[in-house]
Amino acid sequence: MRQEYHEREAPGRRFYKKYGIRAHYKENAEYSHIMVSTRGIYILFCVLSLGVSLSLAWYCIGRRREPGALCYGAVSLFQALWITGTLLDLLATTIQHKLSWDLLQYAGGAGWAVFLWHFAAVTASARIKPPRPLSLLIALPAIAGILFMATDPFHGLARIDPRLESREGGLFLIYEFSPLAIIAAACVLLVLLHALLILLRAFIRMHHLYRRQVGFVIAGHAIPLLGAAVTLAALCDFPLRDISPFTITTGGLLAAWGLVRYRHFDTIPMARDLLIETMDDAVIVLDDNARVLDYNKAASDICAANGGLMIGADVGTMCPGMSEALPADLAPGGIRRDVVLETPRGPAHFEMKSWDLSPSGNVVQGRLLVLRDISERKNMELELRKSHDLLLARLDRAKALQEKLEEMAMRDPLTGLFNRYFLDEVFAKELVRAERSNETVGCILLDIDFFKIVNDEYGHQTGDLILKALGDIMREFTRKSDITCRYGGEEFLIIMPGAREEIVLDRAEAVRSHFAAVRSRSGGHSIKATLSGGISMYPRHASDHTALIRIADKALYRAKRAGRNVVLIAEDSEISADQG
Repeated sequence: MRQEYHEREAPGRRFYKKYGIRAHYKENAEYSHIMVSTRGIYILFCVLSLGVSLSLAWYCIGRRREPGALCYGAVSLFQALWITGTLLDLLATTIQHKLSWDLLQYAGGAGWAVFLWHFAAVTASARIKPPRPLSLLIALPAIAGILFMATDPFHGLARIDPRLESREGGLFLIYEFSPLAIIAAACVLLVLLHALLILLRAFIRMHHLYRRQVGFVIAGHAIPLLGAAVTLAALCDFPLRDISPFTITTGGLLAAWGLVRYRHFDTIPMARDLLIETMDDAVIVLDDNARVLDYNKAASDICAANGGLMIGADVGTMCPGMSEALPADLAPGGIRRDVVLETPRGPAHFEMKSWDLSPSGNVVQGRLLVLRDISERKNMELELRKSHDLLLARLDRAKALQEKLEEMAMRDPLTGLFNRYFLDEVFAKELVRAERSNETVGCILLDIDFFKIVNDEYGHQTGDLILKALGDIMREFTRKSDITCRYGGEEFLIIMPGAREEIVLDRAEAVRSHFAAVRSRSGGHSIKATLSGGISMYPRHASDHTALIRIADKALYRAKRAGRNVVLIAEDSEISADQG
């Protein structure tokens, strides 16, 4: 609901409009005389303070390319806005006008605090802009407070009982701040205090050459803040004794002295010049005809063999090899390349970075070259490359030896088949893969019949021939994906991933029948050997590799009892016995 403001007299306790605190106006001639005599001085200092703030803003805007200059220019403009609101409020005669100028004062104070915080962030971090999310977070309470105060005629939640009070010294707007208005003002005050704290921390960390600049700025804003505190604590009973115009004038002069006298906004370019002159990298500025426009000491040292660089001279003449190293065309982000230049100590390697200089954005007027001596790095790279090549050769030999050792560790030296160690490592993995892909796995366990008798009667050499023959047959009649192993002694194992039961049985029969047809000769004797085998299937018979081998072993011994030279598939009774 819209709140109507009107002029009226209110007896009893009064509240001075700026601070929402109680002010007892004394009804005597002496106080009236003081108010009238003070009014002119008060207006004079308001005008003086306004002039100082606008002059400082103009100075900062003229140096807007320097980090922090625009931020401080905005600080001065908002200070001027605050003073303007104070002056116009003093001269206004209607409550509507006074409320408008009161809002202008609040906006000036809020903007002052926000942009002082931005200036402090730039000064403390040497960055042109503070992080955007943090800037928005700092600005939001101030914007919300301004909107809150501006819409007070509609909701009446900011000013309590606003009215005009007529005194001999003039008309004054009287009201109390509501709790919400106090919170809004406190947010602005906290931002201002945080800004001063940032500047104070920067002052402590800075080199003593820069402390005077920041110190004067801190004083220039701490004095108005202190003046507001004094007004609140001791002078609240006297409307025309608000000392803010005096403190802002004094603070503005101090801040201006620190910014102008000690060249705050010129320090960064000076520091950059000092940095370039003392840096180890060579810096050369060329015009569009490759003539030298500027250079630092490191660049002159590189070309000392030819008398050093000279302004206006061709860079190729002063520094042999430079003209050939310059790129014909520049990329948008500049070009980086390694070059070799003649120096007083002989040829040296440099990393050259080149950027075009186009102040207008269209026409290239020159180039900026930065050269870093990388000779030591190049020599180290050469040595490192030699060591690397030698190490690679040794690694290749070690890798070949390792592969040979791994092969020997996985293979049975007699038959060339995988050994039991390898089987234990891969069998379980094959079952996991089969479970994931929903496939079957066949397990064939083979044993040479009466092999001990062959060894005892014909010797171990003949037994080795029979074992080798079986290994060759197993490789011939199994798939590439199958795993063939010598399980131990005369026992052999075939793992067949993804094979159906009939395929597993067919391969086992093929190995058995071909092995039975082989004849080994020893001492004029033709020796025949046969195989017996047992088969188990995953997942039909078991779900882990040890159980599959046990069940296949039971089927194998059933084949032995059945007369040997036969391959049998595990039966349900053998599965039950294994589970029991």
